[in-house]
Amino acid sequence: MAATYVMKNNKLRMVWLIVTIIIHILFIHALIRVMAKPDTITPVIPLSVTIEASASSANSAAPPAAPPPSMIEPPPPVVMPPKLNMPVPEPPKTPPIKKLTPRKTPPTTHPAPSPAPSSQSQASSPSSTTATAAAPSHAASTQHDRNAGVNPIGGGRPNYPETMQELGKEGSVDAACDIEANGTTSNCHLVNVSGGQAFGEAVLTFLKTHRYQPAIRNGVPVRTPNHTLHFTFQLN
Repeated sequence: MAATYVMKNNKLRMVWLIVTIIIHILFIHALIRVMAKPDTITPVIPLSVTIEASASSANSAAPPAAPPPSMIEPPPPVVMPPKLNMPVPEPPKTPPIKKLTPRKTPPTTHPAPSPAPSSQSQASSPSSTTATAAAPSHAASTQHDRNAGVNPIGGGRPNYPETMQELGKEGSVDAACDIEANGTTSNCHLVNVSGGQAFGEAVLTFLKTHRYQPAIRNGVPVRTPNHTLHFTFQLN
C-alpha cells in the first residue's frame, strides 16, 4: 500500500514537470520572436512654411471702395383678372293658364212668320185665312224657347290642377248634369276624361258651385236632364 502511494506521487511529479517544461518552452519562443522583430522608426518630416506677399495685402490698408448705388426696381404692374361673362339664370316661368273654351250648343232656329194673306185670298178661302192667322201666334209662343246654357252664369272656369300645371299636361273633360229650372246642377258625373283624373275632379268641384241658364219651353224654365258640358284645359 505504501508502494502504491509512492508510485502515484511520482506520476504527479512527472506530470507537473512536463507542464512546467512546456510553459518555459512557450515563453522562451515568444521572447525570441519579440526580440527578433526590428523596431520601425517613423522619420520626422520637417514642415516648411512659406509666407507669400500678395497684392491684396498691400492694398489692405486702403479704405474699401464705396458700393455702387442699388437700383430700385419698380413694382410689377397689377394685372386685373379678366371679367367672366357668366350667364345669369332666368327665374322659372310659370306657364300661363289658358282660358277654358266650353263647347257651345248651336242656337235654335225659329221659323219665320208667314206673310199676311191678301184680301182676295181671304174672301175666296176663309179656312186658309184662319190657318194663316194662327201661324204668327205659334211663332210668338216659340220664339223664346231655348236649350240649357253651356256657360255658367257670371262666367268662371275650373281651376287648373297645380300638379298638371307643373308637369305641363293638358286635358279635356266631358261631364253631364241635370240643369234644374232654377239653374242649379244635380246628378253631375264624368262622361270622358283625357289627360288625367285631376282634370275631372276640378270640373266636378266647379259644377257644384255654379249655375247655368235653364232651358225655356213655351216661355217657362224647365229641367234639362243629362245636359252635356265640355271643358278644355290648355297651357298658353
